Amino acid sequence: QQFRILLRSMKRHYQSVEERARLGGSQVWALAEIARNPDMSVGDLSRRLAIHLSTASNLVGRMVELGVVTRQRTGEDQRVVRLRLTARGRSALRPAP
Repeated sequence: QQFRILLRSMKRHYQSVEERARLGGSQVWALAEIARNPDMSVGDLSRRLAIHLSTASNLVGRMVELGVVTRQRTGEDQRVVRLRLTARGRSALRPAP
């Protein structure tokens, strides 16, 4: 019973986050990590969120589509992609808890 109470509480919290930020909870968490660590790679993000690299890549792809994150290739190794928040991303993160 305590486990169900905890799950309901978490569900309500994430619903509140989604209503305020207009983004999913995982997107808000990812945005917060990118804001704290500009120019991080998708691999860095996957480690910080403790998710599989392909899941992080899909999450980033959706956030790029929403216009809240940009992917930039820098340096000689064009395989490395760096992540940055856009103005829209910073704006979306402001009302999030």
